[in-house]
Amino acid sequence: VFRGCFNGFNFYSCWQQKAALSPSGLANAGDHFAWSVAIDGDNLVLGNKDDLGYGSIMVFVRSAGTWPATGTRLLSSSHGSGDQVGHSVAIKGNYISAGAPLDDFGGTDAGAVYQYIYDGSQWLNEFKVLGTAAGDQLGYSVDIDGTRMIAGAPYADPGGLGSAGVAYIYYRKWNKTFSAFEWRKLSTLVPLQADNSTADAAVNDYFGFSVAIDLDSGGEGTGYALVSAPYNDDNGSSSGAAYLYADDGSGGNWSQIKKLTANDAATNELYGRTDVALDASTVVIGSPYEDDAGFVNNGAAYVVGTQADSYLTLGLDRHAVLTSETI
Repeated sequence: VFRGCFNGFNFYSCWQQKAALSPSGLANAGDHFAWSVAIDGDNLVLGNKDDLGYGSIMVFVRSAGTWPATGTRLLSSSHGSGDQVGHSVAIKGNYISAGAPLDDFGGTDAGAVYQYIYDGSQWLNEFKVLGTAAGDQLGYSVDIDGTRMIAGAPYADPGGLGSAGVAYIYYRKWNKTFSAFEWRKLSTLVPLQADNSTADAAVNDYFGFSVAIDLDSGGEGTGYALVSAPYNDDNGSSSGAAYLYADDGSGGNWSQIKKLTANDAATNELYGRTDVALDASTVVIGSPYEDDAGFVNNGAAYVVGTQADSYLTLGLDRHAVLTSETI
């Protein structure tokens, strides 16, 4: 775990390691501890996708500036061998999402997402969102902000297009019948071409491989979502693409506002293959197989944003490409 430091001129201009976390006495060979990571304030969550044979997550809470030597292991309410709980994780405030893309409850490898809530003293497994079709692998990627959660199912076959992929946005709602909160599907996201109207899904694009969501203050209302399709072939085989969506605040009307590709896109660069991030008017998209400065698969991160606060008023242009040569 690293924290920004002051170098005499600017805070966050240097970074210092503050802790090295481990599962301590809970470790076993092949657990893949910290396969996925997420942090929000003093809470850090790590996904251990093969722990105990089905996966778990672990929460570390910083106190008085110090990270503990061991965290709290959270187990899923229902699981099966090889589910890979913790393949993806996200945390925001009192909510944690943990993807289990090989969960079989909705069909073989249909996938699932476990939703946890902090009740003031402990983390509780509040709800399990289920994949609905075998092989979709819902929960391969997740992100959460307030009462909205986004999950990718990159192996889904929409319209019979094998592994074209989809992504879903869910919201938290009280169920009067069962007197409990549940997470319901709010919107299904699919990729559109640059005109934001023509279908863009294609076989083996794996739309939903990485996802991100960022809502306005309060965690409800308007916001943005970002979904990658790293094997999109628009600029050469597996050059990659990402798609930006906006919520108009109507309670579920998410629509695409921009298709993003690298300005220097090329074959097999897999734009969006590793991860994507979204914060207000800036997005970051990983391109791990970018060939930069003559180095094969050197990799790069694309920072994209606007000069305004809204994606709706100005087009997006690439601000910078970060590589090992520019950091």
